[in-house]
Amino acid sequence: MPCQTPRGTHPGGRPTTVSRVTDDTGPTGTGSTTATISPVGGEADVFLTRVRAPSALTLRVDRDTERGITVYGGGDTLEQAVSVSLGASVTGSGLEVEIEPASVTQTVVPGSRETRFSFEAEVECEEPGSYEILWTGTIIDAEQNADPTNDTAEAVTTVECRGSSGGKKKGHEDS
Repeated sequence: MPCQTPRGTHPGGRPTTVSRVTDDTGPTGTGSTTATISPVGGEADVFLTRVRAPSALTLRVDRDTERGITVYGGGDTLEQAVSVSLGASVTGSGLEVEIEPASVTQTVVPGSRETRFSFEAEVECEEPGSYEILWTGTIIDAEQNADPTNDTAEAVTTVECRGSSGGKKKGHEDS
């Protein structure tokens, strides 16, 4: 017997095919079936896993150092562009931190190695003392992002700022 295939469109815009099949083994009945078609796995998610930053720095007052800070992340089902920013919160007022660039955009490919978002940070001691820098990577843009609770990652760097520079050249660091 023939197979009838009425065509329609799923509310999500995907074409659907509903079939009614009868066999040749005798009388057949008719009936109806309703099917709900949903995207497999729902919306895709992107996430951050960690921030790689130095655990400790020792600097002289009025001197700075530049360090690479890397945020790592990935995605679960969809290859897509993801933009990440890096922020720095400092305890106290004797330390200055500048980060470049403001954000980094990379393509996240599910099933491959973690995606790296690389930043440069300049850390400068302005007053002697002990400080902490809390580095926070944050997803700021992605085509699909089903779970915003995994959009940040953090790391901490302790910084010891010691006395005056004693004539050392800018860019010198003690450790």
